[in-house]
Amino acid sequence: MLHHTKKTIIVSLLLLHVSFIQPQPHNHLTVICGSMASGKSDEFIRWSRRRMVASPDEVGVFKHGWDNRVLNDNHADPATNVSSRSGSSIKCIGVLNTTEMEHIIQANNYSTIAIDEAQFFDKNELLTFVRRMLLQKKDVIVAGLDLDFRGETFGAMGDLLALADEVVKLKAICSICKQDKYCITQRTIDGKPAYYQDPIVMVGESDYTPRCRDCHEVIPGSRPTDQKNN
Repeated sequence: MLHHTKKTIIVSLLLLHVSFIQPQPHNHLTVICGSMASGKSDEFIRWSRRRMVASPDEVGVFKHGWDNRVLNDNHADPATNVSSRSGSSIKCIGVLNTTEMEHIIQANNYSTIAIDEAQFFDKNELLTFVRRMLLQKKDVIVAGLDLDFRGETFGAMGDLLALADEVVKLKAICSICKQDKYCITQRTIDGKPAYYQDPIVMVGESDYTPRCRDCHEVIPGSRPTDQKNN
C-alpha cells in the first residue's frame, strides 16, 4: 500500500512538472554577434543544426551573396555554404536582398529562417523583413558583426540586438595583447590601420583581425589622395 502511494505521488509530480514545460515559442528572434574570429559562424551553424534535427525540411539557411571568402582552414564552396575557420560548414542559399530570400521562404514554407552576414543587408529592408517574419510566427536566427571597423553599429545589427528575444555575444582573442575579451574588428590596409572615412567594402589589400578596445586603431579623417589608388 505504501509502495503504491509513493508511486502515485511520483507520477503526479512528473505530470505537474510536464504541465509547466512550455514549448519553444514561435516568432522568436536570436541574434549572434561578435567581431571577426569570435566563433560566430560556428555558433550560427550549431544553432541552425539544432533546429534541423527537429525539423530538417523546415529550416532555411541564408547568407549575403557578397561573402565569397574561401577560408584557409575550410575550402567549402562559399556560394553554397556558411563555413567556419574550425572546419565546420552548413549548406545555405546566397542572396543579395530580402526579396530574394522571402520568395524562397514562401516557396518552401520554412518555419525557421537563419541568416548569416546580416550586416551586409540593407538596414531598413532587413528590419522590415525580420519583423514581418516574426508576425508570421516564424523563428529567426541572425548572425553578423555588431560593429564595423570604425567601432560603430554595423547595418541593422544594433536594431536587431534591441529587438531580439535572445542575444549570443561572443568574445575573441585580441590579436595584439592576446586577451580573451570583447573585441572590435580591426581593419588594416597594406599593414596599416584603416582611415575612418575608408568605405566599408574596399577593393585592394585589406585584412581583418580581432582587437580589444585598448588595441583597436582607426586613423581619423580620410585617406590621402596619393594612397587611394594603392
